[in-house]
Amino acid sequence: MSWRERLKIRESLSRIFKVEEGKVEVGGNSEWNIEEPVVSFEKCIYYYQHDPRIKLAVDSYSELIMGLDFVINCKDENATKLIEDFNENTNSHMKFKGAVTTMLSCGESFMEKYSESDNPLAGIDEIDVRTVADKDRDKFGNVLKYVQKIEGHDPIDLRTGKVINLQLNPVTREKWAKPLAYPLLAPRELNTGYDRVLQAPIEAMWEIEDNMKSIFNNYAEPQEVYTFEGASKDFLKKMKQKFKERKRGEKIFTDRAFTKDIHEVNPQAKFKDFTEHLDMMADLSTQFSPQIFSAEFTARASSETTDSVIARKVKALRRYVLWKYKMELCFPLLQLNGYESADALNKLELEITIEEPEVNAVSIVDAKDAYLAGVISRDDYRNILKKRGADLTEDTDNPQTEAYRNISEWLTKK
Repeated sequence: MSWRERLKIRESLSRIFKVEEGKVEVGGNSEWNIEEPVVSFEKCIYYYQHDPRIKLAVDSYSELIMGLDFVINCKDENATKLIEDFNENTNSHMKFKGAVTTMLSCGESFMEKYSESDNPLAGIDEIDVRTVADKDRDKFGNVLKYVQKIEGHDPIDLRTGKVINLQLNPVTREKWAKPLAYPLLAPRELNTGYDRVLQAPIEAMWEIEDNMKSIFNNYAEPQEVYTFEGASKDFLKKMKQKFKERKRGEKIFTDRAFTKDIHEVNPQAKFKDFTEHLDMMADLSTQFSPQIFSAEFTARASSETTDSVIARKVKALRRYVLWKYKMELCFPLLQLNGYESADALNKLELEITIEEPEVNAVSIVDAKDAYLAGVISRDDYRNILKKRGADLTEDTDNPQTEAYRNISEWLTKK
């Protein structure tokens, strides 16, 4: 590349990015306020409610991220009790869980902190994401306010300090984050000389499923066509009524020759490969395979890979949600109750974690399926077996040893 070409590229970039006080201004102020979600929140919710593949992925991730409840660890017992009482009185965990489900379904979710007469922070309620029409942002992309539009009412401005906004992995500081199943929900563009937009893959899947129903119906009841050459309309009407009224196996006599054609689906037609492709596309788009719940999902390499991907994603999203909960709810609550300075908050060493379901409560069969599917680790599985009375040694994992045969027999009896 010549120096002239490099200079031209630098000049082009300098017109797009303007450095000001160490910050990067992207595209000017107006660009932030014209963008709308490619797939509306209304449609995202509809797809989530009506497609079992999307609903399974979203609900499963939500359960894995949020667990049973928040666990508060703090050096100050008074601060701990303050947060725990607030959680119990406002049902904070369930409301955050609902917001996480909305975030996964739509890419965005919003919760509003509300006040009462004697309480500056009385609780939180999720805002219907479908009513959030805009985010007013400055030239650096920072949100100044949220704009809520409810039918029949004037737009409402919501201050950022009153709103907790959860976003699912926004890319390049985009205004609206994309939902978990975005590759399934968004229309696609083809540039082949004649630009055209393809329907969302999920809608194509629904059409194919509907067509498959018709195909199976044709297998069960193929279309029959009777042809009477030279027959009048009255005669055809008469014969149509006869065929309609006849009983199964009954013979019909007529003085006109006719032919009978049967239109049915070719029994050699193969749809399996394409339907498997659609299933795989749904799994890849949601990054979650329903096979993880199946006992047949036993391939070690596949299960370990799936576990590592899902575990990392869940861990990252949980960390993000807990950070939001801590910074935008716990700290403001503490500041309103005497812990005002940053130093006072730091001294509390506040840590928020998630209470997990009791692993030991699962049955041995469920524990085995969870281990084979990669949901729990080998050590977790062994600990469950030990607590159920299994005599485990290092030789237990070797199929050539008697210890392996003994534990196999023990598992069969259980």
